[in-house]
Amino acid sequence: MPSPFEQAVLRRPTAPAPAPVQTGRVTRSDSTGVWITTAGQSEAHPSGPCRGGHRPALATVDGTPRLQREQLPVGVTVAFVSTTTGPWILAWEG
Repeated sequence: MPSPFEQAVLRRPTAPAPAPVQTGRVTRSDSTGVWITTAGQSEAHPSGPCRGGHRPALATVDGTPRLQREQLPVGVTVAFVSTTTGPWILAWEG
């Protein structure tokens, strides 16, 4: 791998490796957000609050169906990446 000086001279800096996608389960969903644990992680110490922990939901308001947002409920399986700003939920099942 070239040195930082050689990278600057060649003007081809290396890109950081993308964060790996992991799977987990929602273990807490409250007013502070959605918290998740991975397989083998203690439920006493979940990761979170997660970004992207909402899903569209159909609700009836005054007899009219409307699309609203709701937090993911406990027990939902999610795909997420861990970043420096915290975990980001990419997709969910259920």
